[in-house]
Amino acid sequence: MDLQQEFSDIDKDDSLWITSYADLISALLAVLILMASFSKIDVEAFDAVQRVQNDEQVETLSEMYQRIQRIAEENGVSDQVNLTLSRHGLEINFNSVMLFRSASAELNHKEINRVDPVLSAIAEAGSDRFIDIIGHTDDVPFSKRNESNWNLSADRAAALHKYFLSRNMPTDGSRLIAYADTQPLVSIQEKAGSDLEEARSLNRRVSVLIGLLKRR
Repeated sequence: MDLQQEFSDIDKDDSLWITSYADLISALLAVLILMASFSKIDVEAFDAVQRVQNDEQVETLSEMYQRIQRIAEENGVSDQVNLTLSRHGLEINFNSVMLFRSASAELNHKEINRVDPVLSAIAEAGSDRFIDIIGHTDDVPFSKRNESNWNLSADRAAALHKYFLSRNMPTDGSRLIAYADTQPLVSIQEKAGSDLEEARSLNRRVSVLIGLLKRR
């Protein structure tokens, strides 16, 4: 082997690590792209795949949004029921005044009767979908002795869950979550007077998140 051929073989061997490194970077990039795409998958899109796979004929979250919004409007409670459709699912926020007595987890039956058609529609959805029931409070400390906003938000979520069960929602497929004042709907920063009270009023709520279809 002449000297030129020997140097050529050495150069070829030295370039192998560059090829391996480039393959590794390409593989890592592909994984990152997949992870990013998975993180952006929304429930509504996943539902479409699920329904095709399982041959299920259930209404989409968009259809449910429109139906529950219509029920709220027909019963004159649309100002107390806020619906949001996101990649997490269909979120329905109920102002706590609509459901509970002040600073209590006791249901306000006079008011709850007005919103019962909406709650019944949610309970019906629980037959097919996973549902989270989430309690929230404002930032004002709970005044009851040895209790806190965490207790109040948890008790309110439990009380609403019990009401759903009375409307024939299945016992499986639901979660109770308490956030106290850690997940405000409206920031109270730099607010005072009536603006602060309005923000706190919006933050006192119970949310229902209607999500993925249950597996059959």
